Amino acid sequence: MRNEFSQAWDRVVGFLGTLLGTAAMVVAATSCEQQLAAVESTTLEPQVGASAAEVHRSSPLPVAVMAEPPVDAVASAAAAEPVPTLAVAASAPVPNASNPAKSKGLVTAPGKPSESKPVTTQEAPASKGDDTSTATFSAWLESSGRHEQGKQGVATAVLVAKSPYKCNEAYPYKFVVDKSVAGVSFPEGTVRGMQVTPGRSTMAIPFVPQQEGAVSIAGTLHFSVCTEERCLVEQSRLAVTVRVTGNGDTTVPPRP
Repeated sequence: MRNEFSQAWDRVVGFLGTLLGTAAMVVAATSCEQQLAAVESTTLEPQVGASAAEVHRSSPLPVAVMAEPPVDAVASAAAAEPVPTLAVAASAPVPNASNPAKSKGLVTAPGKPSESKPVTTQEAPASKGDDTSTATFSAWLESSGRHEQGKQGVATAVLVAKSPYKCNEAYPYKFVVDKSVAGVSFPEGTVRGMQVTPGRSTMAIPFVPQQEGAVSIAGTLHFSVCTEERCLVEQSRLAVTVRVTGNGDTTVPPRP
């Protein structure tokens, strides 16, 4: 009887020992898991603004920290790197307002300012003959430009209709030159081809001066002006004095 009780007690003690050992193993495993989780959270999620040295001190795991280069080394590397330079092309000479000769590349003698002679073009003033005017029209001869001896020039017959009259587009206008005038010849004795518009019409009269000085161009213009009710056929003697220079002479003679 006593032996059976002892054997039962030994079995109870052995079971309790096994149970306590298992519990101790579970507690130890749980503690290890908690410590590992704390280490991982500290290593993988460092505090904002914590330096690499602080993470290294707070974590038992090795942390690779990249060393920052010293300031002197960065400055030396920047100084050693070549700086690109911009190539400046030779520009054209800047105009010199105080000395136009220099701006054009002209060389002048030392001590003497550059001398420039202005080029003048002499043009004869326009000439207009006497205006033949009535209540229905005005007509005259005119000429502009320089005329040279032996070269053809042009005078212009002008007709202006006064309202309510208008230049007659259907009329055969003509200008009969006065060949009795000395010092001038005409390629055509009778000139036709009026450029007609209702208010103003013109006709070119070619001539060739044969002498220098003042030369008269004269003739009779035949024309017509109309209203809605009637047409008038008119003729008027016109003349203009032109100035003629010698062949190759650019001097404009004075007005006669």
